[in-house]
Amino acid sequence: MIDEARLREETLSDGRTDHFGLYEIVWSLNAKYPDLPRAVKVDAARRVVVDLLTAGEIRLARSMWPKSTHDPVPADIALALANDPESFDDPKDGSYLCYLTA
Repeated sequence: MIDEARLREETLSDGRTDHFGLYEIVWSLNAKYPDLPRAVKVDAARRVVVDLLTAGEIRLARSMWPKSTHDPVPADIALALANDPESFDDPKDGSYLCYLTA
């Protein structure tokens, strides 16, 4: 199974350097756990992101590729988005959710 404590630390580390897409957390898990179903990886990523948001350690933003714009997501909406598995899907139409450490 996925080591969520380690995933939490990796997620924080990635968010310290730049805005990091929620989908990129799943991509990272794909490389480490290629045989696990995508739903298991998304659920682990979702739990970690929700935990970090609740603890105030990260904040979410909406980004648009390739413009690299980062529009902050209000805290009252961020938790609902983090709980939605679709938020961890690959970017569609250049739009995606990302995070940065708070």
